[in-house]
Amino acid sequence: MTPIFRAGTALGLAALLGACNMAALPQIIEPAPADPGVDLPAQRAIAACLSRAEAQGLEVRGVANSSEVVGPGGAAVGQNVFVDVGRGGQAFTVRCSYTYASSEARIMTL
Repeated sequence: MTPIFRAGTALGLAALLGACNMAALPQIIEPAPADPGVDLPAQRAIAACLSRAEAQGLEVRGVANSSEVVGPGGAAVGQNVFVDVGRGGQAFTVRCSYTYASSEARIMTL
């Protein structure tokens, strides 16, 4: 055997053994959330508002904006989600109010 062939065979064998050992290791990196810039309650509010708009027969085109609603004590009580929609060939934005306590989404503007 030539030295180059032996070196290539050794490298290939080392890579194969390394790959076999890596497959047995548990996953230690957790998957990132859908949108790292948006917290979980806001993600739930957005999802609920998009579903509510679709349930009302609106063609959802995206989320224009979302903002937290703060109650009397300064605690967050919900989200206002502004959803870009279409219906009958027209495009417009509706406001959806999502309440954390009831997990209810309501389209406020049509």
